[in-house]
Amino acid sequence: GMCLIERGDDISSLVEEVQAIAPWYHVGHWIAAANHRRQGRHEAALVHLRHLRAHAVDPADRAIAYNAELFTTWAWEALGGSLFALGRLEEALDVYDEALREQPDNLEFRTKATALRAMLRRN
Repeated sequence: GMCLIERGDDISSLVEEVQAIAPWYHVGHWIAAANHRRQGRHEAALVHLRHLRAHAVDPADRAIAYNAELFTTWAWEALGGSLFALGRLEEALDVYDEALREQPDNLEFRTKATALRAMLRRN
């Protein structure tokens, strides 16, 4: 799946199929978001990324072991990146601030939050 996305192919039909068969399969949302982002559809990606954030503490993982980063680090990175790409800087900053409350030592999030604060002060 990911190799197709990295090649730049739009795999929406494949993604829709996965979600039709297994709507509870959270990785499907991650792949959908990654595909949308690759195609520049950041608004569409937000829906899937917010789904992942909403399920960050979902204990009903149906015997599938998910990488916890899917709901936290990766989701925050992608959400912040897509909001930034859409020019929604305040919302992107909120995402990084939320991330830093849970991951205070994450240098990437701290750097991005600091940069956004500086940009917003200039606006």
